[in-house]
Amino acid sequence: MSGPFKLQTLLSLREQAQAEAELKLRGAVEHLDAMVTEQRRLTTLLQSYETHLLQLMNGVAPGRTAAALQARDQFMVRLRADVQAAKQALAHHQQGPLAQALRDEQQARDELLLAKQELELLHRHKDQAEAVERKIAERREDHAVDDWVISKRR
Repeated sequence: MSGPFKLQTLLSLREQAQAEAELKLRGAVEHLDAMVTEQRRLTTLLQSYETHLLQLMNGVAPGRTAAALQARDQFMVRLRADVQAAKQALAHHQQGPLAQALRDEQQARDELLLAKQELELLHRHKDQAEAVERKIAERREDHAVDDWVISKRR
């Protein structure tokens, strides 16, 4: 009787491990979605800075005062610095948090797959053990009937 009990306990543990792996995957996918959203935001910000900088560079300023042109040039210097900072933030995010989220999501998928495989293997083992138990029970029943028939003949 300890065999089926141990097997059922092991099955329960594997089912719990699978549930935990599913939960971990769900969390990893949500985190990855957040990181992808942040990557898109950083990309959009960079594109916005670059577009604004191009507009300022291509803009002709006839009739502007020297002070206005100097202010525009100072603003362009700051905007170029913002473009560089946005590029660095985008690269850092892509190589750091986004890459880590991708690794975490893949690891969670692998763990879930392993948990499912282990559970499936245990279910197959349980089915085989139950089939063996049924055969043993049938044989015992057949032997009991045979013993009964023999006892009636005497």
